[in-house]
Amino acid sequence: MTIRQILIHAATLLLIILSGYFMKKTGALKKTDGQILAKIIMTVTLPAAIIIGLKDVALSLALFKLTLTAVIVTVVLVSFAGFFWRKQAPQHHQLMMFTISGYNIGNFALPFIQGFYPVFIPFAIIFDIGNALMMFGGTEIMINYFSARHGSSITMGDILRRMLRSIPLMTYVVLLLLHSFSVPVPALVYQFAQPFANSNTFLSMFMVGLFLEFKLSDNDRQLVGKVLVTRYLLAAGLAVLIYLIPFFSLLEKKIILLMLFTPVATVSTIRAIEEGLQSETVGFIASISFIISFLLMTAVILFV
Repeated sequence: MTIRQILIHAATLLLIILSGYFMKKTGALKKTDGQILAKIIMTVTLPAAIIIGLKDVALSLALFKLTLTAVIVTVVLVSFAGFFWRKQAPQHHQLMMFTISGYNIGNFALPFIQGFYPVFIPFAIIFDIGNALMMFGGTEIMINYFSARHGSSITMGDILRRMLRSIPLMTYVVLLLLHSFSVPVPALVYQFAQPFANSNTFLSMFMVGLFLEFKLSDNDRQLVGKVLVTRYLLAAGLAVLIYLIPFFSLLEKKIILLMLFTPVATVSTIRAIEEGLQSETVGFIASISFIISFLLMTAVILFV
């Protein structure tokens, strides 16, 4: 794609986000409508996008180094927050662990890159397998470990049930099993999935707009600044490290760099709120991360 085409596509995605935000501000839609959209995306359009994205992918062990990278990066980030913020107030400690890790790939990165480089989609999906495994299981275990002194009561049974209820994660599992045993997916499945997958980009970006929040008390702004600066500085450090490692091809490096700069995961935001953390603060962090990530990912597309 030319620079002009990239900028036009980026502007189109931004316009979709802003249209969702302004429809909420004018009262035409409500933030709760975004929750309905999120359910549609997580149960229908995102699984369809995953099915289409893996349609022509020849899975190999070499490809799964992207999955392993997602797991390792998440472990590093959660460990950093868990250790260096351990003396902070319990809520701040947990908030950092929830928001510093996890990547919004299904609802942001996939729709974002789909219009730029469709060839990137399968690689992003392979990376997201590791990301999903951590968000719905591994990250919870780590946060539970670091939060033990705060009286966290989550159990392995809770984590397993959450993983089994995740339709995108189970879509990954089923498709990987079919690929592993060389069982072909019927062509009819792809025909049914295609129109739903096509709508994933618009619905996801529009949902982002409905969830955008820019109200925050003065007392929480310093905390938000620490969280966002830490998240993106660590992402930049990891990006430099990944780029210097000869283990990855240039294409894989570009994919990983894009993934590292994605916004705070929706799942992480939901789980943080479910754990009783400040919903306004968590929502504000997620909202600002959408804007920052949009700019940084566009920069990666343009210059890397």
